Amino acid sequence: MFTMTDSSININDENLEDLTVIWLDENINKTNDCLDTKTRLRYVINYLKTFIDPDECIDYITSISNERVFLIISGSFGENIIPLISDLKQILSIYIFCSNKFKYEQWAHNYEKIQGVFNDKIQLLNKLTENVKSYTNTSILISIFSPSASEKSIHDLNNENATFMWFQLLMEILLRMPQTIEEKFSIVCGIRNKRAWHTVQLVYFKLS
Repeated sequence: MFTMTDSSININDENLEDLTVIWLDENINKTNDCLDTKTRLRYVINYLKTFIDPDECIDYITSISNERVFLIISGSFGENIIPLISDLKQILSIYIFCSNKFKYEQWAHNYEKIQGVFNDKIQLLNKLTENVKSYTNTSILISIFSPSASEKSIHDLNNENATFMWFQLLMEILLRMPQTIEEKFSIVCGIRNKRAWHTVQLVYFKLS
């Protein structure tokens, strides 16, 4: 049986990205299945930290205010820990990973950042991958419109996907249009929506 005593595993000591997967579970280092899950998680986000001690986990999360966390946590730890940390801006989304999902599903509805209760690692990985992709695709553009975008939960980001797609299309259209100053000015004058105005400004300066 595979055993491991380290409280965390990552390829490098320094996180070169702003995204981190944190996994808190007292049984995390006890099986080969856990090792396989860790390997798969690093295909989603390269930087993975694992903990078996809740206090160490909380201390770490509160120390990385500039990073964004996707937290995987066991049901038994989750009931006590999630109420303490769910409002932290570092945490984008939370995943309950346990053997008895029915025990925690009703309770999980009380917290917006909880993306689901999972007893199957493939389903967990698929949901995590979906959320990471959503965050990656929207965070840069949304941050242009809202200074507090970095504090949005995955739930908020999913709700803004339609906005992201609209502005992406708008920018593509403007980039393909004639580039005289008069024509660009005419386009800008026709824009009334405040968010669209900021987008057109960016395109305008890029084309100028």
